[in-house]
Amino acid sequence: MLDAHRKTVKNGNSGPMFANELAKPLCLNNLANRVILPMLHRCAVCARSKDDHGKADHRFNLDTSRVLWHGWHAFRRGLATNLYRLGVPDKTIQAILRHANLSTTMNVYVKAVDEDSVKAMQSLDALVCAKRALESSSREVGLPN
Repeated sequence: MLDAHRKTVKNGNSGPMFANELAKPLCLNNLANRVILPMLHRCAVCARSKDDHGKADHRFNLDTSRVLWHGWHAFRRGLATNLYRLGVPDKTIQAILRHANLSTTMNVYVKAVDEDSVKAMQSLDALVCAKRALESSSREVGLPN
């Protein structure tokens, strides 16, 4: 997808991957304010963006079922954590985030999720219980451990 996008960009072979009209690097704050926030900040009643809501006959009521924007760092942390939960190799996540050190990716960007901790403990419990059951049945039959 990125290769296809690069072909559509002016100076795509040598310039920035995401550029503005002047072929300069795109300002991410402008992207967030002009594109991302209007998509996320919608009215729960009429689904209009906050900027277009002045024409409505009711007060703006934020649709809390939508994702809240917490900035680019949070976006990157969420991306890293979700890729990790999907089983993407650590080095691949590092490459996607363009970190020089794997430790930065794993220690700062990938966050533990409570649900993952519960699943890990359940897996450990199942393994221990299975081993105990196997040992118990071996003793009953008189096999060595």
